[in-house]
Amino acid sequence: MRILLINFRDSKDCSSGFKVLFPNGLLYVAAALEKTGHNVSIIDFLYEEEFSSLDEELLRADAVGVSFSGNINHKFNSVLKHIKTLNPNLPCITGGVAATELPGFFLNMGFDFVVLGEAEETAVKLLAKLKEGNFDEVENIAFTKEGKITINKIKPPVEDLDSLPFPARHLINMASYDELIITVSRGQCPKECTFCFRRQNYYSGNRLRVRSFVNISDEMSEIYKYYPDKYIWITDDNFTMLSNEWFKSFVAELKKKHFSGKWICFSRVDSIDYEKLSMMKDAGCVSLLFGVESGSQRILDFYKKGITIKQIKNAFRMCKDLGLKTHAFFIVGSPGETKKDLKLSLKLFWQIKPDSYEVSTLLPMPGTPLYDYCFENKLLKEEIADRERAYIFYLENIKPGYFKLLVKLAHLTEEDLYNFKNEMSRIFMQLSKKTEGNVTISNLV
Repeated sequence: MRILLINFRDSKDCSSGFKVLFPNGLLYVAAALEKTGHNVSIIDFLYEEEFSSLDEELLRADAVGVSFSGNINHKFNSVLKHIKTLNPNLPCITGGVAATELPGFFLNMGFDFVVLGEAEETAVKLLAKLKEGNFDEVENIAFTKEGKITINKIKPPVEDLDSLPFPARHLINMASYDELIITVSRGQCPKECTFCFRRQNYYSGNRLRVRSFVNISDEMSEIYKYYPDKYIWITDDNFTMLSNEWFKSFVAELKKKHFSGKWICFSRVDSIDYEKLSMMKDAGCVSLLFGVESGSQRILDFYKKGITIKQIKNAFRMCKDLGLKTHAFFIVGSPGETKKDLKLSLKLFWQIKPDSYEVSTLLPMPGTPLYDYCFENKLLKEEIADRERAYIFYLENIKPGYFKLLVKLAHLTEEDLYNFKNEMSRIFMQLSKKTEGNVTISNLV
């Protein structure tokens, strides 16, 4: 079958040097489809482009899969209507976190199928049933049957991640991206941060599944071979939680393959030490991104981060000693947060001196303990006061730079939060003479 995959993205959502909207999930699906004999093409489509640029591929396709980055705006709906008008019988499929959580919303929008959870195996099985027209046995999908939304049986996700083919990067224009994303693991993070949405997604299983160090090093070596000028971004929250023994094997495997590329990764401050960081640097790591969140131990404990201020300081100190650059994420607007807590965050920011940073307001995601806490205590603003409304609001409104208060605070105003953000920017300028911003190549490498 001829399958068209479309990655919709808004250029306004891609303003950072690192375009974090790299369609890695879609490329995994493309690879799985190619492996089973389908003819796959991908269009990386900006909302601002003319819809007619899709027409030739749409008329040739037997099915279309749609992924989107950023928020869903009116143009996304218009593009979907254009597809259905041009080729009314073309099956339209979507998936991803948002669609998994709100399948009815996307089916009512006009999609024929929603893939729930990890999509590689499901997409292959769904396409195999298209001609037959009986989808009752296809697990992990939602669709409309006899006017009613049907959600099929949910099966466990792929256990052996090494069995998945590497993302089909050859199908897209790599010149559009500064970085290539790699994921090392899938599944539930063992930590208990109350605001974290990823941990709550039961479609990904209730435990962490990790690829072998051989499989990961094979992919990194392939990337370096074909795209030597690209940085690799390991996007897992759990990567540095792997043991030092695992990292020794990982580094040895990279050296055996003569890997000379550069990479960055997310990390917890409590999952690194000098030995691990030294090995990471030796293997090409140039920067780490940390979820600092707050300089107040009280707020960190409220979030159940499981870290201390001392560990935060120590992590940044070790990175600086080893010449590794750092990025710090901060959150403001926690229930119960006070001006004293904000001052503690500014003090910590000054002490750790990150090479780049990002500060955002707290966004309680439905399904997380934090959302439940705010709901039970009537702290949610009207825009997100119930689960479905909250998802739709986030889909339609949240994009990089969003900085509005969605939680009712007893001790802080929105003006206080903006003052905090401005003061952090002033401190950063004083420390480094750089500008504030999202993660960029220039300030991480």
